[in-house]
Amino acid sequence: MFHLEELLKMKPTVEAIENLSALENGRIGETAYVIEKTIHRSNDCFVYYGRNSVTKQRIVIKEFFPMIDFSYMGVSIRLERDGTIVKLVDEAVESIRVLSNLKKYYKESSLMMKRMSSKYVVNVLDVFECNETVYTIMEYVPYPNLKQFIEYKKLYPNQAKSLFEMILHGVEQLHSKGCVVKTLSPSSIYIAENHVIVGDFNGLKRSYFVSQNDDDIYIAPEVTSGGILTETTDCYSLGKVLEYLLGHAEFYTTTIHKKMQPDRLSYLIKKAAERNPLDRVQNITEFNNLLNHKVVDKSKTFDVLKTFLAILLVMVAIFMVRKSGIIDMIPKPVKEADAVAETTYTSDFKMITKRSSFEFNEKKVIRWVDCESSCNFNIVLQGNDVDYRLVTHITAIDLTGFCLNPGSYKLHISNDASEVLTYEFYITKDSKFADESPEISLRNYAFYESEDKSISWENRGLVRVVMLELGSLEIIRDMYTEHVSLDLGKSLPKGDYMVSVQKKVDDLNSAFSHVYVKIYSDDELKAPVLKMEDDFVFSKNDLIEWQPFEGGMIHIRLVHEDGSFAAFEASAETGYIQLDETLLNGQYEIFATHILNDRSSHIVNKSILFEN
Repeated sequence: MFHLEELLKMKPTVEAIENLSALENGRIGETAYVIEKTIHRSNDCFVYYGRNSVTKQRIVIKEFFPMIDFSYMGVSIRLERDGTIVKLVDEAVESIRVLSNLKKYYKESSLMMKRMSSKYVVNVLDVFECNETVYTIMEYVPYPNLKQFIEYKKLYPNQAKSLFEMILHGVEQLHSKGCVVKTLSPSSIYIAENHVIVGDFNGLKRSYFVSQNDDDIYIAPEVTSGGILTETTDCYSLGKVLEYLLGHAEFYTTTIHKKMQPDRLSYLIKKAAERNPLDRVQNITEFNNLLNHKVVDKSKTFDVLKTFLAILLVMVAIFMVRKSGIIDMIPKPVKEADAVAETTYTSDFKMITKRSSFEFNEKKVIRWVDCESSCNFNIVLQGNDVDYRLVTHITAIDLTGFCLNPGSYKLHISNDASEVLTYEFYITKDSKFADESPEISLRNYAFYESEDKSISWENRGLVRVVMLELGSLEIIRDMYTEHVSLDLGKSLPKGDYMVSVQKKVDDLNSAFSHVYVKIYSDDELKAPVLKMEDDFVFSKNDLIEWQPFEGGMIHIRLVHEDGSFAAFEASAETGYIQLDETLLNGQYEIFATHILNDRSSHIVNKSILFEN
């Protein structure tokens, strides 16, 4: 999504602060962790920048040291530092008990975070007790936070959508471990190459500190009033962060996504920011539901009802006028005999978009109308390098995510009544276009949901990678990278995806190369992925190759144009079979199937030429 080198430039130098209660620079007890400077004083800890003296790894160190003179659960606590030791000024029995519990909760929450492995949440490397307090060792995040990123770089609507969904995912994972962020804001969210990192968490279930900084507007009222912290506390902050993102992404003049309209998001932001936690969005699941499903603002219900009644009255009036016969009494104009009759299009199913061409880097939305209100539209998109069959329930299709290269294309759209529209258009080159596309080692991939998933290409240098989910036509990744591979992780659900890779040399954009990814559920049988293109020319002793995988056999049947055939079978793990030199010259159809026990996958079909 973003270029690493550019991100690293956005991160300002971490400046040291002075605080007489902070631990002095140097080694913490007998550990390998060395404090190099104090960088922050929060309500419950000191934050230090340091290094692991053994591995030389840069780290962030949190020392549990609540602010002086605070009250927790009605018990007044005052701490001081005696050398390196953190101790109570008033060692009353109740104060000792409360402080001991606070340290216990703090340590337990840090240990839970240490066991958590997520790229969306800052990693906890170590947790230990020393100097009569608790230390949490966290990874140093070299990336800019969201606030720094926004100040440096323009944010586009699709990027805002992707960033916010990743923020939701990170906060949801924290909640699953019983932690809340409490002070989630653009300053505590970091922007990495292709994901975000929630950079803090809170293990204490009650707030005892009144905030006094620039991030106050993102903090829920219960945090500043000493209330109980719950998941809805972070939902308040998420609503404010969403509002912040949309304000920097031209949201109110650009549609981010078909499911993310201004009225929907305005309602969600309003609902998340309710002062009473009981009236607010309660958790991330509810937040996601409001984000992705139809929402009706109850304050507008009466206006909608009045509009409906007005329309109903007009319809009744028209019906009564027609029934009275008055319309039939009005004389109709008669055309002159020598007049040329205009051609009229009477179909209720017709194109709205009339353009015959689009520029290469232009947004490409095609619209039509169907007065029969069909439930689904079947679409076939054909061109030089694409042939897609799609289904949509709306009367429009956004082809931008397909990353179509310059050339001519044809769109066939059929409705529920089997009527067909044909629309032809051309994509033209712009002034910053190179014909050469990136080299791709494998065009098709197949994975099970539970396995690690990675695709690769051969060109080095900066490339743009766009990933489209072909079922929903949703762009789920749009990023720049210098890597020659893309890790899809294990969270990508079952479905069909297209990954488009584009070289970027100086300010020139090349043509796209397309890679297709199919993800099967674990209880399905993966079909073979043949490493060949249609009409590939083979000769004797050449190999028919596929993406190897565990389990079962690959059965291949070659049918010659004269009707004769040959059959081959090999273990799915080998990844290839060798063609028999007895094959006849000419055109063959290849039919490949994965067979395991009594099950078989769907058939993969390719056409090849054989020359002996």
